[in-house]
Amino acid sequence: MDPVHGADAGIDARRETSHFHPEDYVLHHIQRAVANRQTIEIALDGDGTLKVFGGEGTFTADIYDMATFCTLPASYFRVEVVSVDDRGGGRHDVAELLWQAAYHASQGRLVRGCYHYDVVEFVRWPNVTRLPGGEQAIRLAALLSRHPTSILLASRVLDIDAPDIYRLYSAAHCAGLTRLLNREPETPALRPHAKRGVFGLILQRLAGR
Repeated sequence: MDPVHGADAGIDARRETSHFHPEDYVLHHIQRAVANRQTIEIALDGDGTLKVFGGEGTFTADIYDMATFCTLPASYFRVEVVSVDDRGGGRHDVAELLWQAAYHASQGRLVRGCYHYDVVEFVRWPNVTRLPGGEQAIRLAALLSRHPTSILLASRVLDIDAPDIYRLYSAAHCAGLTRLLNREPETPALRPHAKRGVFGLILQRLAGR
């Protein structure tokens, strides 16, 4: 439960949005690969393929619609641990992928483990030319890199609606661009993806995992 701070606590608590859970989306598959330094291929019929090089912190994408890809249920995807291929072109920083996956999955909600009262510092700027969020992301990064403050106060100072700032904070948090100053971060355990043969992949699809 959120801690209570001052006379506005009741009002602020009512403003707290519901949370989204990474494991419901492709975001979780990506996080697991990065945490366990695995190379995985994530495929969705009709919408393309992602390859995440967790050990290198890079990815490649051949996605028709990234926003749709990132908001579909995690069970829709085929995930396979693969061998690292030769170093081809077109690889990008996996932080960009984590930002996109969290930004789109958020839909105006905070990712689980983040709260509106969090006092946040930006420790690294996002590559805003390649990412959703645009001007609002620049303004939030500029404020929190120089004057760390709570997400709720940042929303008021920057005049950014709560759903929009929750989306940006979730994206920045999942991309590893922020640091919490008022509490220890919640660090859920992320198990590695299992190596499966063809039969195992069929069972995975049937089980909705």
